[in-house]
Amino acid sequence: MTANDRLVLFAVSMTMVVLVALIMWLYQIAELYRLRKTLTTENVVKKMCSGRYFDLERLLRVYGISTMTYHVSHGELYYTATIGGKHSQIRLTLGKVDNYFELVRVERYRDMNWQFAGWYNGYLRKDDATEADYLVVGAGNVEEADAKHRLPGFYLTRKAIEQLFAECIAR
Repeated sequence: MTANDRLVLFAVSMTMVVLVALIMWLYQIAELYRLRKTLTTENVVKKMCSGRYFDLERLLRVYGISTMTYHVSHGELYYTATIGGKHSQIRLTLGKVDNYFELVRVERYRDMNWQFAGWYNGYLRKDDATEADYLVVGAGNVEEADAKHRLPGFYLTRKAIEQLFAECIAR
């Protein structure tokens, strides 16, 4: 085998790798589009939950919302972070209950001109008397969450899932 044959073989194999990667990327986009079209408030829990685990990252990915956290603040009993892009910011506030976090509030920035208009309460835990049955798997603790720009793991209720879904489709 000559050096020219090796070069051609290498080019063909790299072309195949790029082609497979492109097909997988297009399939993922098509699958997210299909899922976005079929999600409703009634079936979001069924489609995004696996047992007790709620896949928040997938829900955000379906609607093109960044999962990176910023504007993070936390103390002994609370954790607040903003997720999303410039025109779709969602602020999540988590409260510490025993040794775990629970979703307390979901808020969204609403000004289309991107001038300060304040936050509004889309979901407030004290108005939700149901059990926090679902777990969003995130970073193990607050320090790890800060370092990786991710949310820590937290529990949320079905009503909170429906509100997060409403915030995603409202953007």
